[in-house]
Amino acid sequence: MRLDFSDLLQKGLVFDQIKANYDLNQGVARLEEPLEMTGPSANMEITGQVDLNSHQLDKTIRVSVPLGSNLTLGAALLGAPHVAGALFIFDRIMGDRIDKMTRIAYTLTGDWRDPQLNLLNPADR
Repeated sequence: MRLDFSDLLQKGLVFDQIKANYDLNQGVARLEEPLEMTGPSANMEITGQVDLNSHQLDKTIRVSVPLGSNLTLGAALLGAPHVAGALFIFDRIMGDRIDKMTRIAYTLTGDWRDPQLNLLNPADR
């Protein structure tokens, strides 16, 4: 367990790992597998492509906040170990369902000088 809370106190997000595999062909950078960014506050998965010739973006971004583990840590830090214990057990019982409820998806399209970020409907996530 890390006791570094800088990602909660400063602007921006901290990621522990970023993985990507692009295929570059005739100026189009296409993700062969989703780009994955994992961190203590959020996880992101990005799919799609960037046309480097025409400066066009065509991406889908999925963000999930590991709500269960963040709530457990917050309760423990606030001096409520009984609440932290209950949240930990609830998180283990519910499993991935909590993370699915805290998942948001966007599309990022258009010219990279003026990209359009649009929230996807829950059914499209």
